Amino acid sequence: MITLSVPSAGIKLNVRPGTRLFDALREARVRLYAPCGGRGACGKCRVVVAGGVSPPSDIELKLLDGKELEAGIRLACQAMLTGDAVVRAAGPSVDAATVPAASGAAVALSPEPGAILSWGYSAAADGGDPRVWTRTVEVDLESQDGEPSDWERVTAALGIDGGAPPTLALARRLPAVLRGGAGAGEGADAVAGRSRVCAVFLDGTVMDVVNTERDVFGVALDIGTTTVVGYLVNLVTGETVNVEGILNPQAGYGADLISRISFAETPDGLETLRHEIVGAVNNLIRRLTSASHVDSDQIYLVGAVGNTCMHHLFLGIPPKHLARYPYNPVVRQCNPLAPAEVGLDAMNERGQFFFLPNIAGFVGSDALAVAVACGISERSDPVLAIDLGTNGEIILAGRGRVLACSTAAGPAFEGINISCGMMAAPGAIDAARLIERDGALDVALHVIGGGPPLGICGSGLVSLVAALRRAGIVDETGAFVRKDGRPPGPLESRLVEGREGLEFLLFSPESGRLAGPGHDPVPIEAPGNAQPSGKCEGGNTGKDKEDGNGGSKSNGRGEWAPIGGNAGGVGTGGGTRKRSNRHDTITGRGPTVALTQRDIRELQLAKGAIRAGAEILLRELGINAGEISRVFLAGAFGTYLDKDAAAAIGLLPPAPRASVTPVGNAAGEGALLAITSRDAYREALRLARKIEHVELGAHARFQEIFAESMTLEAR
Repeated sequence: MITLSVPSAGIKLNVRPGTRLFDALREARVRLYAPCGGRGACGKCRVVVAGGVSPPSDIELKLLDGKELEAGIRLACQAMLTGDAVVRAAGPSVDAATVPAASGAAVALSPEPGAILSWGYSAAADGGDPRVWTRTVEVDLESQDGEPSDWERVTAALGIDGGAPPTLALARRLPAVLRGGAGAGEGADAVAGRSRVCAVFLDGTVMDVVNTERDVFGVALDIGTTTVVGYLVNLVTGETVNVEGILNPQAGYGADLISRISFAETPDGLETLRHEIVGAVNNLIRRLTSASHVDSDQIYLVGAVGNTCMHHLFLGIPPKHLARYPYNPVVRQCNPLAPAEVGLDAMNERGQFFFLPNIAGFVGSDALAVAVACGISERSDPVLAIDLGTNGEIILAGRGRVLACSTAAGPAFEGINISCGMMAAPGAIDAARLIERDGALDVALHVIGGGPPLGICGSGLVSLVAALRRAGIVDETGAFVRKDGRPPGPLESRLVEGREGLEFLLFSPESGRLAGPGHDPVPIEAPGNAQPSGKCEGGNTGKDKEDGNGGSKSNGRGEWAPIGGNAGGVGTGGGTRKRSNRHDTITGRGPTVALTQRDIRELQLAKGAIRAGAEILLRELGINAGEISRVFLAGAFGTYLDKDAAAAIGLLPPAPRASVTPVGNAAGEGALLAITSRDAYREALRLARKIEHVELGAHARFQEIFAESMTLEAR
């Protein structure tokens, strides 16, 4: 056996020689950020390791440069342990410049996200028929009126004729509740043969009997591929008491669903993934209740939504066939479950857990919840709802029908598979726009949290490509365009030769700040004006005049600033100049950030999939985009997407009469409605039977429409 140490995390473990470093760290419960799931595709499971490790693999020689390898930087998914080794630092931002200080650095499990999206749109009216309520009564324990059991005495007092029998968990504690004693808790009252009890009802059925009046609560869960959001709600009043979001710990096994399905097929893989997400949900519920001074025993109903794969992994159902044609789920719906059946120990054991029904293999209950929250049904005027994510789900309703499909958009919208991509976290470029400076066009960036950028997230990618398309730097096919025969302006000077061809340089750490001719260095964003992830008001693809201080005008939510005319040292003379590798930082002020030709192709594939899905649903329903009355954009990416930029690259069908409404985490709102409103819950179950799934891969014109949809033009 050999020893692997991670001093900053206090970890030391024995492993067999030949163990992959990635697997050893996973065994030690260190979750490296590895969007590709350790397949050697993303190059982000970077570690600084010393000691017995195998020589660099071909993949490492491709993704890491000589300086990085010389400094001890390796990819955990490629390095094999051959002897005792020490990991001094880890994380996607590790580079050659940070190695000298890495001995005291913490292991970065994953980038810290910005604020996880929790608000959501709901078209439902307040109030309605609650699913859970309480009623307090006195039970006669000595009456001889024909009630032969304690349970029948309780139901008689409640005025329930022939009610359903109790659960075993309730039956076991009922004597103590009625007569006091072990398990009764405070307030047991059996005076003169009578006991005062409080019954908790779910959909008209008694689910618990306690001896003190109490508030009852529920938790609605949106279990996403990347994040999990929990809502603590008072089930009687409908008031949302607390909201909190966390990263889905399964991301350590792959950022996309296919990676997780593949891992689930390995020995103990499915149980590992189930244990990760159930444990995370238990911890999330405890955090919600602790912060709100609510006892876990007061949590009676937990309802969840998510994509079909998350549903299967949470319940421990093998997801294997979701990744194989015809992509069938094992089940679309399970009956409501006792908490113990799924491993939920942070709620009342006599409570209930349920998942809303899925629609198809890749159209989950989260899409159903969006429809419920937005009031979509077959009775709607033509309305389109799109959840812009890795597994883009689209719903189109009208003419007495509701259609749904899923599109394999890929993770580009989440910054994955983008050379300098990252999630919407501090340091991410989340928006870009054109500005005029000295009569020439340049580009201004917005960085979450301010300061030099570390990468670009999905909304920034769409915004930037739309701006470059408008400026003529990128053509409708997605190719970079050189304007030969005349001196390049600030924009053209940013086109440089990279490893794989032309790239558009956004930031170089060589200067830390980028300066234009005749201008003092200008920071990416003025200090103190940080803005949450999302599009800026006024942050469209039009041109903005620079203000007198060298920065662009404030939009009221933060300030934009130009990044300088010469791209941090790229000459403004003719031709292009090669830049250093993006990880080869000199000042330690962050990596070089650039947009590559491959990045644009990844965006085209993602946007082409979404657009093709929408176009096929329109054809199936027999309407054109001009008839759509409303477009709902769901999810974090859809909420913060610049609508003008999306239109400029043809991401959405042209619907001139439609109002475009970002609806935030509408899936979470739908889950909330499902635990608080009987009407909403019934509507969800009805809609699940009504929605028609359209399999895009089986459509005769899918490939043709997909190819047409990849062009970057508004049409």
